[in-house]
Amino acid sequence: MKLLLFALMWFFCGLLEGSSQKDDYHSLNFGELSIQLEKGKNQLRLVDNQTGREASLIEIPAAPHFVGLANDKVHALWDSSGSAVVIALPVSGSTLIIAFTKDGTDKWHATDISKVENGNLGKLGKRRETLSNIYSKPIKWMPRQDGLFQVLIETQALDKIRGQTMSAKEALLIGKTGIPFWR
Repeated sequence: MKLLLFALMWFFCGLLEGSSQKDDYHSLNFGELSIQLEKGKNQLRLVDNQTGREASLIEIPAAPHFVGLANDKVHALWDSSGSAVVIALPVSGSTLIIAFTKDGTDKWHATDISKVENGNLGKLGKRRETLSNIYSKPIKWMPRQDGLFQVLIETQALDKIRGQTMSAKEALLIGKTGIPFWR
């Protein structure tokens, strides 16, 4: 199953050409796979478009205001082999970051890696209360030869006092079964 690395040109245009919003769910399509958010359920699903079968599922927080998938602040980045994707979704005051990874048996795993945002904010040396417009996104997959995945996540925030935009980056290592290796 081969996926295109740059299937997400819509992020830079603010458009979601491969997205749809039906009465019961939002969907981002990536050729053979799609990411779906079903209304009324706190679940993000990776779905095989050819069979309609669910490849992976993750529960997402119930409380936050979620803006949906049809938004220019939603970012997803596939690795070059099509075996992993990280999607960043804006929620009230922070970012929900989910990694979908495929293991050696072609099984997909979903993991919430949102804690990387807190680590990046710590690098800025500011308390969350002194920042606004906080948003994180995957910006680059880093090549590895050991079977693990490594993605660079950037967090940007506006310093309310100085009026400056600040940013920090973290290269997060993720195992094939989706387990992140935190520092």
